[in-house]
Formats: sequence, structure tokens, C-alpha cells
Amino acid sequence: MLQGQVQQAMETYQMALVINPNLVDAHTNLGNLYKATGDIEAAKHCYLEAIRIKAEFPIAWNNLAGVFKEEGQISTAIAYYREALKLCPEFADAHSNLGNALKEQGMIQDAIQCYQTAIKLRPDFAIAHGNLGSCYYDLGDYTSAIKSFNYAIQLEPNFPGKKILTCLLFS
Repeated sequence: MLQGQVQQAMETYQMALVINPNLVDAHTNLGNLYKATGDIEAAKHCYLEAIRIKAEFPIAWNNLAGVFKEEGQISTAIAYYREALKLCPEFADAHSNLGNALKEQGMIQDAIQCYQTAIKLRPDFAIAHGNLGSCYYDLGDYTSAIKSFNYAIQLEPNFPGKKILTCLLFS
């Protein structure tokens, strides 16, 4: 999205919130735009406001967790991803995101379970397949890593893991 379009979208969401300050989707989407422009504090505020209005809104919990993860507050991020999943156990993105946070904490087996759940919920989730492959690679299970990376590439031919797969196959 071009900068002018981002600004226009932000203004549109802000106007919508003046008309109806209880629009959780508008708060969450505005938070996404703030996050995309690097205004993390404003993004947090938007996600928290969405949660204040509707505590059972898993997307806001997931997005808030993502902000904390980016700030290096992994334990907080994990707690918020788990809250999103408590509210919506079939939220494949939250399973994958939780897996990323767990992997960052060195909890590879737990991360693998998260990626496998995400893939079970959404078999065409190339990123989850790639992340699963990355875990297998870290564990030295190159056969499983190749299989996961290969599947991710089949789903998304420009998948970034293609370089890793090439290294695995030709090293």
C-alpha cells in the first residue's frame, strides 16, 4: 500500500471511530496500519482498545501479541497468543505465531506442535510448513525439513525457504 493510501485508510478508520467508537474491527485495522508505519505504541493502543470493547476478540489478542513479540517481550506475546487461541482454537495464524514465539524461546518441540496444528487447520498454509521445516532443520532432522520446505514451495513457488532447501539438497 502506498503511503498516501495508508494515510487515507488511517483517516477513514479514525472517522469511522468518531461515528462509532465501539467498532473493534476499525480499532484493530487502524492498529495494523500504525504497526505497518512503525508507530508501535499507537498500534498497541488500538489493539488494547479493541480488547477493552470486546475482550473475546481473538484477532486483537493475536495482533497485540505480535507487537510484544517484535519488542522482544516473548513471554507476554506467548500469553496473548494463548489468549487468542483460548477464544478461537481454530485460529491457524495464532497457532503459527505462537509457534514462532516458542521457537524463539528455544521450545522447539512445542513450536512443532503449534505448526502442525496450524497446518491441520489450514493445509495450504505455506508459512507454517516452512516454519515447521525450520524446526526440523534446527533439530537436525533434515529429511523432515526437506519434506516441509518442499511442500511450502509447492504451495508458494517464491517461498523464501527455497534457498534453504537448495542448500540442504546440494551440500
